[in-house]
Amino acid sequence: PQPERKQFLICCMTCFMEDVNVHKELNVGFDTLRSFVTEVCKNYQDVSYHNFHHCFAVTHMVYVVIYNCKMVERIGGWNCAVLLIAAACHDLDHPGLSNSFLKLSADPLAQEFEHSPLEHHHIRRGRAILEQSGMVENLTPSRRAQLYRDMEELILATDLANHSPTMETFKKISLDKVDYDKQEDTIGVNARFLVLVFFLA
Repeated sequence: PQPERKQFLICCMTCFMEDVNVHKELNVGFDTLRSFVTEVCKNYQDVSYHNFHHCFAVTHMVYVVIYNCKMVERIGGWNCAVLLIAAACHDLDHPGLSNSFLKLSADPLAQEFEHSPLEHHHIRRGRAILEQSGMVENLTPSRRAQLYRDMEELILATDLANHSPTMETFKKISLDKVDYDKQEDTIGVNARFLVLVFFLA
C-alpha cells in the first residue's frame, strides 16, 4: 500500500483492536497499542501477497468474526486479544517465498528450523515487536509466557503443510458442537478457528 493508505490501515487496525480491548487485556495504554500496530506495519515487506495489506485483511476478518459471533462472551477477552495479535503477526517479514523453496535452497532459516521455518520467523519477529513496543511490559512472567505460547501455536497452525490435518480436526470439533464454556483446550480450538478465517480472508 501507498504511505497514506498504510497510515489509514494502521488507524483502522488500532481502532478495532481497541474495540476488543486488546490494550486493556495487556494492561497498556492506547499509545502503546498504536505503537505496536505501527511497528507491525513497518515489519511487513513490500512483496506481492504477504504484505501489510494482507495482514490487515486477515486481522480485520478475525475482528469481524469476533464481533459478529460475540466471541468475547464465548471465549473471553484475553483469548480474543491473542487471536488479534497472532493475526497481525502471522506473516511478519515474509520474504514472499515458500517453506519448500527455503528448504530446497538451503536458506539459513530452513537450517535453523527443521519444520515451519517461516512461521517460526514470524513468531520470533512478533515477540520482538511486542517487547520493543512495550505491549508486554506490564504482564506477569506467567501471563507473558502464556501469550507467547498461545501466539506460537496459532501462527504455527497457519503453515500450509499443517492445513489438511488442522481442518480435519476443525471439522470434527464443528460436528461435535463444542461448548466453549466447558472447552479446556480453548487455544487449540482458536488455532483451527484462526486458520479457517485466514483461508476465508
